[in-house]
Amino acid sequence: MTAAFELVRANLLRCTPEERTKLKMLITRHPGTAAKKAAVSVNEVQSDWLLQGTLAELKRRGHKHYVESYAQIRSLCTNYELTSQEIREQLEQQVRKRIEAPTRSQLLTLGTVSARALADYIHAWSPVGLKPMLQFTGRTLEALDNSFPEYLQSGMIGCLIDLRL
Repeated sequence: MTAAFELVRANLLRCTPEERTKLKMLITRHPGTAAKKAAVSVNEVQSDWLLQGTLAELKRRGHKHYVESYAQIRSLCTNYELTSQEIREQLEQQVRKRIEAPTRSQLLTLGTVSARALADYIHAWSPVGLKPMLQFTGRTLEALDNSFPEYLQSGMIGCLIDLRL
Protein backbone atom coordinates (compact mmCIF):
# COMPACT_ATOMS: atom_id res chain seq x y z
CA MET A 1 0.00 0.00 0.00
CA THR A 2 1.15 3.48 -0.74
CA ALA A 3 1.70 6.20 1.83
CA ALA A 4 -1.22 8.20 0.41
CA PHE A 5 -3.55 5.24 0.78
CA GLU A 6 -2.43 4.69 4.37
CA LEU A 7 -3.08 8.37 5.14
CA VAL A 8 -6.60 8.17 3.67
CA ARG A 9 -7.25 4.95 5.57
CA ALA A 10 -6.11 6.49 8.87
CA ASN A 11 -8.35 9.52 8.33
CA LEU A 12 -11.35 7.35 7.46
CA LEU A 13 -10.99 5.51 10.75
CA ARG A 14 -11.38 8.84 12.58
CA CYS A 15 -14.57 9.77 10.68
CA THR A 16 -17.95 9.48 12.36
CA PRO A 17 -20.49 7.08 10.79
CA GLU A 18 -22.41 10.09 9.44
CA GLU A 19 -19.26 11.47 7.80
CA ARG A 20 -18.54 8.07 6.25
CA THR A 21 -22.09 7.88 4.88
CA LYS A 22 -21.76 11.33 3.29
CA LEU A 23 -18.35 10.42 1.85
CA LYS A 24 -19.72 7.18 0.42
CA MET A 25 -22.55 9.06 -1.26
CA LEU A 26 -20.14 11.61 -2.71
CA ILE A 27 -17.85 8.87 -4.04
CA THR A 28 -20.68 6.86 -5.58
CA ARG A 29 -21.99 9.98 -7.34
CA HIS A 30 -18.57 10.89 -8.78
CA PRO A 31 -18.53 10.41 -12.58
CA GLY A 32 -16.68 7.33 -13.74
CA THR A 33 -16.83 5.33 -10.53
CA ALA A 34 -17.97 1.75 -10.75
CA ALA A 35 -20.08 2.22 -7.65
CA LYS A 36 -22.26 4.79 -9.44
CA LYS A 37 -22.99 2.35 -12.22
CA ALA A 38 -24.18 -0.31 -9.82
CA ALA A 39 -27.89 -0.16 -9.09
CA VAL A 40 -28.90 0.62 -5.55
CA SER A 41 -31.09 -2.07 -4.05
CA VAL A 42 -34.78 -1.68 -3.28
CA ASN A 43 -33.90 -1.99 0.42
CA GLU A 44 -31.87 1.21 0.25
CA VAL A 45 -34.80 3.02 -1.37
CA GLN A 46 -37.12 1.65 1.30
CA SER A 47 -34.75 2.73 4.07
CA ASP A 48 -35.14 6.36 2.95
CA TRP A 49 -38.14 7.20 5.14
CA LEU A 50 -38.31 10.72 3.70
CA LEU A 51 -38.72 9.29 0.19
CA GLN A 52 -41.31 6.84 1.48
CA GLY A 53 -43.20 9.75 3.05
CA THR A 54 -43.02 11.66 -0.23
CA LEU A 55 -44.40 8.71 -2.17
CA ALA A 56 -47.19 8.25 0.41
CA GLU A 57 -48.13 11.94 0.17
CA LEU A 58 -48.16 11.84 -3.60
CA LYS A 59 -50.36 8.75 -3.49
CA ARG A 60 -52.71 10.55 -1.08
CA ARG A 61 -52.93 13.40 -3.62
CA GLY A 62 -53.77 10.99 -6.45
CA HIS A 63 -50.32 10.58 -8.02
CA LYS A 64 -49.03 7.05 -8.50
CA HIS A 65 -45.28 6.50 -8.53
CA TYR A 66 -43.32 3.32 -8.05
CA VAL A 67 -39.64 3.82 -7.35
CA GLU A 68 -37.39 0.77 -7.54
CA SER A 69 -33.97 2.37 -7.31
CA TYR A 70 -32.09 5.57 -6.78
CA ALA A 71 -31.22 5.47 -10.48
CA GLN A 72 -34.82 6.53 -11.15
CA ILE A 73 -34.51 9.26 -8.53
CA ARG A 74 -31.18 10.45 -9.98
CA SER A 75 -32.78 10.84 -13.39
CA LEU A 76 -35.28 13.29 -11.86
CA CYS A 77 -33.05 15.03 -9.33
CA THR A 78 -29.29 14.47 -9.29
CA ASN A 79 -28.64 15.71 -5.75
CA TYR A 80 -31.60 14.05 -4.01
CA GLU A 81 -29.62 11.36 -2.15
CA LEU A 82 -27.25 13.77 -0.45
CA THR A 83 -29.96 16.34 0.28
CA SER A 84 -32.28 13.67 1.67
CA GLN A 85 -29.53 12.27 3.88
CA GLU A 86 -28.78 15.72 5.30
CA ILE A 87 -32.46 16.51 5.94
CA ARG A 88 -33.08 13.11 7.54
CA GLU A 89 -30.09 13.58 9.85
CA GLN A 90 -31.30 17.03 10.90
CA LEU A 91 -34.85 15.81 11.49
CA GLU A 92 -33.68 12.77 13.45
CA GLN A 93 -31.51 15.03 15.59
CA GLN A 94 -34.54 17.20 16.37
CA VAL A 95 -36.77 14.19 17.07
CA ARG A 96 -34.21 12.75 19.48
CA LYS A 97 -34.75 15.76 21.73
CA ARG A 98 -38.11 14.18 22.57
CA ILE A 99 -37.79 10.53 21.51
CA GLU A 100 -34.46 8.93 22.39
CA ALA A 101 -34.58 6.10 19.85
CA PRO A 102 -37.29 6.67 17.24
CA THR A 103 -38.69 3.49 15.69
CA ARG A 104 -38.98 2.83 11.96
CA SER A 105 -42.70 3.49 12.22
CA GLN A 106 -42.11 6.85 13.89
CA LEU A 107 -39.58 7.83 11.22
CA LEU A 108 -42.01 6.86 8.46
CA THR A 109 -44.62 9.02 10.16
CA LEU A 110 -42.13 11.87 10.30
CA GLY A 111 -41.43 11.35 6.59
CA THR A 112 -45.13 11.54 5.80
CA VAL A 113 -45.69 14.64 7.94
CA SER A 114 -42.62 16.28 6.37
CA ALA A 115 -43.72 15.43 2.83
CA ARG A 116 -47.22 16.78 3.46
CA ALA A 117 -45.75 20.03 4.80
CA LEU A 118 -43.41 20.26 1.80
CA ALA A 119 -46.20 19.61 -0.69
CA ASP A 120 -48.38 22.30 0.92
CA TYR A 121 -45.40 24.67 0.97
CA ILE A 122 -44.38 24.30 -2.69
CA HIS A 123 -47.97 24.19 -3.96
CA ALA A 124 -47.96 28.02 -4.06
CA TRP A 125 -45.38 28.19 -6.86
CA SER A 126 -45.04 24.69 -8.33
CA PRO A 127 -47.30 21.81 -9.25
CA VAL A 128 -46.94 19.01 -6.74
CA GLY A 129 -45.44 15.91 -8.34
CA LEU A 130 -42.53 13.56 -7.83
CA LYS A 131 -39.92 15.71 -9.59
CA PRO A 132 -40.74 18.98 -7.76
CA MET A 133 -40.97 17.15 -4.43
CA LEU A 134 -37.51 15.66 -4.99
CA GLN A 135 -36.05 18.95 -6.23
CA PHE A 136 -37.38 20.90 -3.24
CA THR A 137 -36.45 18.31 -0.58
CA GLY A 138 -33.84 20.78 0.69
CA ARG A 139 -36.70 23.06 1.76
CA THR A 140 -38.33 20.46 4.01
CA LEU A 141 -37.22 22.18 7.21
CA GLU A 142 -38.63 25.51 5.95
CA ALA A 143 -41.88 23.76 5.07
CA LEU A 144 -42.15 22.14 8.49
CA ASP A 145 -41.44 25.45 10.17
CA ASN A 146 -44.11 27.07 8.00
CA SER A 147 -46.68 24.38 8.89
CA PHE A 148 -45.66 24.02 12.53
CA PRO A 149 -44.00 27.27 13.65
CA GLU A 150 -41.23 26.85 16.24
CA TYR A 151 -41.72 23.05 16.54
CA LEU A 152 -38.31 22.27 15.05
CA GLN A 153 -36.43 24.92 16.96
CA SER A 154 -38.00 23.95 20.28
CA GLY A 155 -37.56 20.21 19.71
CA MET A 156 -41.30 19.59 19.76
CA ILE A 157 -41.41 17.97 16.31
CA GLY A 158 -41.46 14.63 18.14
CA CYS A 159 -44.91 15.54 19.46
CA LEU A 160 -46.29 15.37 15.94
CA ILE A 161 -45.08 11.81 15.60
CA ASP A 162 -46.70 10.81 18.88
CA LEU A 163 -49.98 12.41 17.84
CA ARG A 164 -50.00 10.75 14.40
CA LEU A 165 -49.37 7.19 15.69
